[in-house]
Amino acid sequence: MKQTFRKILTSIISIVCICTMLFAVACGEEANNSADSGTTSVSSVAPADSSSAAPADSSVEPDDSSAAPADSSVEPDDSSAAPADSSSADDDSSSGSQEPAELPTPPNYSKDVDVEMVIGGYDGGAAIEKIILTFEDEIPISAVETRSLVFGWGGDLGNANTDDIYLSNARGRRLTRGSSNIVVIEYTVTYSGYGFGSNLSPFTYNERNNWKTGAYTLKMNNFTIDGNVYTNFTGRLNVTRSVPSIENWDITGTHTKNGQTISYATYSPKVPDGEKRPLIIWLHGAGEGGVDPTIVLVGNKVVPLSEDPIQSYFGGAFVLAPQNPTMWMDTIEGGRPKAYDLDAHSKYFEALEDLIRTYVANNPKIDATRVYVGGCSNGGWCTLEVVSRMGTFFAAAYPICAPYAKAHFTEANFENLTKVPMWIVAANNDTTVNLNGDSTYPVCNVDGIAHTKRLYIDMLENGNQNVYCTLFANVNNVDGVSYSGHYSWVYAFRNEVQYVQALTGSGTNGAFTKNDYVTNSTRTVQYEGTTVNMWQWLSTFKNDGTRIAPLAV
Repeated sequence: MKQTFRKILTSIISIVCICTMLFAVACGEEANNSADSGTTSVSSVAPADSSSAAPADSSVEPDDSSAAPADSSVEPDDSSAAPADSSSADDDSSSGSQEPAELPTPPNYSKDVDVEMVIGGYDGGAAIEKIILTFEDEIPISAVETRSLVFGWGGDLGNANTDDIYLSNARGRRLTRGSSNIVVIEYTVTYSGYGFGSNLSPFTYNERNNWKTGAYTLKMNNFTIDGNVYTNFTGRLNVTRSVPSIENWDITGTHTKNGQTISYATYSPKVPDGEKRPLIIWLHGAGEGGVDPTIVLVGNKVVPLSEDPIQSYFGGAFVLAPQNPTMWMDTIEGGRPKAYDLDAHSKYFEALEDLIRTYVANNPKIDATRVYVGGCSNGGWCTLEVVSRMGTFFAAAYPICAPYAKAHFTEANFENLTKVPMWIVAANNDTTVNLNGDSTYPVCNVDGIAHTKRLYIDMLENGNQNVYCTLFANVNNVDGVSYSGHYSWVYAFRNEVQYVQALTGSGTNGAFTKNDYVTNSTRTVQYEGTTVNMWQWLSTFKNDGTRIAPLAV
């Protein structure tokens, strides 16, 4: 009986041992399978070089844990009980709520980058054309095959669908292979309504244009250099602005008189010794006031005054573009004058007149008999103001979309206006300086008498023998863009002012009246048998009453 009992007990113990060993083997295989699975989870069995996997007294090498003795089948930290997808071997890993292991942080690009912001002048104003980035590192062409860099200034610039990003050499030539430390982002400039698309205007507008403020930024989208993938820029951006179209202009001029300082830009043609050339003066609108004449030149596209064909009409001409700190209509008395205020005068007039006279006197190559003055909007108003005061100092004038009321001028000043040849320009749908006198701009509207159409009629009625008026229907479809009707200066700088209103009309004794205006005129101006446009016509006048033949016709 005792022997039988012992045999049974021995059998039971053997079975228990065998089961225990089988269980240990099974756990070891499961752990090894988890380690071989390629996941980011941490195995319940440590790698071969870990000393923490086996108990201190274990006689089994850590890389063969499946052979552990029966009494060591449960690891001291009980990790064998953790689920197969456990990512932690900590003591409380059995809770199953562990966070995934953190991925390494991508490297930051921390080196400084020099940035040239290239600005161009367009019919609608100034726009950012491209960004030139100069790195310390050589950039492979593969790094810029996608929109891997996005420059920002008060918001991202450009559009992913239209940006062109490429490597360039030091001379600005596009590279199609290799590497370079210069990256160029070119933008497609579009205009709609009153502004440029894709955040490409360098200006903000608050009564006048100012350079946009805000931090410059550079975003990196998997920007790869030498195998390093950069997604964050932490360096410094050293930004400079350039305006290639005004490189031949001097924008450093200032002139002070009676406490008022006028900034100004000038263009000077090459004039042989012993010869003289005329002077064209441009007076800016309300939006271009300030102390940086760059804004005058590109806020309205003034640069064509220094280019052909306009230059060719004058045989080469000096150009003077004054800039006041605010707007020409600001008065000594404070505020802005109403059309009927005879005593309300621009506080900048004395400084402006002195600048004009001094500039001409100090430049012996300027022909003082051929000085032409014009401007748009607020500058059109100022054109009439300076002509009414300086009279035949000017050979001719070209006011564009100008606020006007005869009641503003003294009898003597109005007489000066009628003595100076004048070509008036406006668009019929101008709602800023409404041609019919119901302007939404209060300073231009007094009892229906302040309007540009009346200026032409008054010049004719009061004996100006050399006056013409071009009236556009609108400023639409200019290279596919429609602008505000106030922007009639666009046509002047595009050299498209040619067709004029009649000199006679349906009034008494054939007087031209407001009802005689048409927007589809095909009348042209002739001089000595030659058809001339506005700039050609202006160029023929001298302030001594004589005329010269038009050039470049």
